[in-house]
Amino acid sequence: MGFELDGNLSSLFGGTLKNWLSREGARQDTEIRTNRTLDLLVAGARHAVLTWDDGGVVTRWNRAAEHLFGWSSSEVIGRLCPIVVAGSEASLAAVVTTGPLDREKRLRCRRSDGAELDLVVLVSAAGDGSSTDGSRLVTVVKRGKLEFGREDEASGVIARSPFGIIIAGSDGRILETNPAAASLLGRSEIELIGAPFLDLIRYPRGRVQQAVARGLSAGDSFESQVHLIRGDHDLVTVDLSIVSLDGVEAEQRIACFLMDATEQVAIEKRRADLLRLEQKARVAAEAAQRRAGHLARITGELTFSLDYDQTLRRIAELAVQGFASYCVVYVREGEGMLRVGAEAYAETDGPPLRHTTPTDPIPVPPESVTATTLETGHPLLLNGPEIQIDELFGLNEEHRESLRSFDLSSAMLLSLRARGTVHGAIAFFNRGQDATEFGEDDLRFAESLAQSTAFAIDNAELYRTAQRAVAAREELLAIVAHDLRSPLGAISVSTEMLQEFDLDENANHYHLEIIQRASARMSRLIQDLLDVAKIELRQLNIEPAPQEVLPILEEAHSLFETRARAKLLNFTYQVDPDASTVVADRYRVLQVLSNLIENAIKFSSPHGKIVLGVDRTEAGVLFTVTDEGPGIPPNELPHIFDRFWQARRTDESGAGLGLAIAKGIVEAHGGSIWVKSAAGEETRLGFSIPDPATVEVPPPKSASRVRRQGRDSIGRRRDRRSG
Repeated sequence: MGFELDGNLSSLFGGTLKNWLSREGARQDTEIRTNRTLDLLVAGARHAVLTWDDGGVVTRWNRAAEHLFGWSSSEVIGRLCPIVVAGSEASLAAVVTTGPLDREKRLRCRRSDGAELDLVVLVSAAGDGSSTDGSRLVTVVKRGKLEFGREDEASGVIARSPFGIIIAGSDGRILETNPAAASLLGRSEIELIGAPFLDLIRYPRGRVQQAVARGLSAGDSFESQVHLIRGDHDLVTVDLSIVSLDGVEAEQRIACFLMDATEQVAIEKRRADLLRLEQKARVAAEAAQRRAGHLARITGELTFSLDYDQTLRRIAELAVQGFASYCVVYVREGEGMLRVGAEAYAETDGPPLRHTTPTDPIPVPPESVTATTLETGHPLLLNGPEIQIDELFGLNEEHRESLRSFDLSSAMLLSLRARGTVHGAIAFFNRGQDATEFGEDDLRFAESLAQSTAFAIDNAELYRTAQRAVAAREELLAIVAHDLRSPLGAISVSTEMLQEFDLDENANHYHLEIIQRASARMSRLIQDLLDVAKIELRQLNIEPAPQEVLPILEEAHSLFETRARAKLLNFTYQVDPDASTVVADRYRVLQVLSNLIENAIKFSSPHGKIVLGVDRTEAGVLFTVTDEGPGIPPNELPHIFDRFWQARRTDESGAGLGLAIAKGIVEAHGGSIWVKSAAGEETRLGFSIPDPATVEVPPPKSASRVRRQGRDSIGRRRDRRSG
């Protein structure tokens, strides 16, 4: 081949070594990988190669350096460089470090035994050249003895190289290779000799082909990371460096240096993956911080919001600020009913929305996702334009049409629970086919927001209830004052008549009757107030015992038959034969029936119908009172069993305690009371008394004197009225 190694291949070897080390440093894998690679290359080099730091202390000393200079690595590593330049008597480290890098110097140096050698010294930075530690990589070639014009010496350098080397001719066919290249390519050296080098390249083959052509004509070099085809057809990623060789013969050749970059690629991929994860985590952290700040602002504002309607509106308005396109707050109105309490949408999220939202309470279909969420408390998250959100969330056709106008594509629904009470639900929507979908982080934020919302609504509801109680108390005082004034006036007038006038027996009896009826009315009012107080304190006494149902029903009917006839009402009763007995406090059951019947008579129009009924159920005995009155509006249904509540449907006054007392008595028996009605329809009030096998009835207690007096008074009054 005729390579002049000390003038060409020596520089090529040193330059290639230096270039690869530079790329190793530039990639910044780790300092450990760069040092390990440098150790491998220095140890495998045929030339004497050594490194020292900026203080001249030797850090590497390969086997060729031991043979050339006579010092073993253990003698020199960690000490100042022992090589002395003849003539100047200065250290080799001091002489070569002062000059420019990457240039050959011809020097005469002294061995450990004093013999002098003519050498070619090439000094490079041990790294990418940007390091400030001053480390130097020194390649030393002996000129006198090693005139590498012989092919066997060049072949020895190639064979011992730790990285792959391929020598190719001008036609691109491989002329010589080494074991490292054969191992890297998964082929034998015999297979490689004569094969076209470009056939080994999968990508980027065109660029390499152009670079080879330029290199052969102009002596350029080419460096790139390429994918080579192994013998097993797998791909291997390598760092490729191609340089042209000026041979003494007419034929030009190229030298291709290959270093396995598989680990490097894996490291870079891991680094890229970690970078993406870091960026994703940073974005998530920033979003979480924004959500936390948003939630803190919302919670802080809702904490001091006590007006019920204003609280609902503000919740919806705050929810759409940077979080959702549309928010609606559903308020629970009785069993199985929801009402749109408030809604808000982001004005900047598309054109203004024009739709009609139903304002009346809507029955919740039992099979709907809304009913499931209310019942279980589990949040619901739906994404995807293909999901018919309006069909899933719509409670009726009017509500579905309202949702359909938003073009919704992503939704979350959460129940609003606080202190064991379900106040309703809150829904968040994003609109448009390209809208951002809600994720798990959004759901967690929505859960926190729903919790704050529930407590805000609960506080506002408590405040509203307290306000209603205050208003009701004031109204009660006015009612009690009015109701007491009338009987007291009657008693006063009749007493005065008896005292001042000598009346006959019939007149005396008449005024005594007036006094007695007025006293009974006052006693009933006072007894109701006492019963309410006992119910609130859970101290209402009941004396359950087996009772015949029919006599109770007949007595209740007889008590109000006269009043019903006076109002031209058809008042009847019917009893299920299977409901012949009940275990209950007879007086208290009669008291509940009296309150319900009195309520039905009060609100029935003339010529209407009232039916008193008793039926047997699986759990016990069911009493019902049905009237054909004007019905009860949906917004009043949740309140009819509240204390001091009165419907504004007649001119008849009262303290508004009857139904509240009825509820307390029924619940003291372990039963339940309910109402079914709607505006313009019949009203049915019912209560159930469970069998002893299904509920533990409180043990009998001695009836108080006040209660016996009340029973006697009410009984006498009802008897007289029915008679």
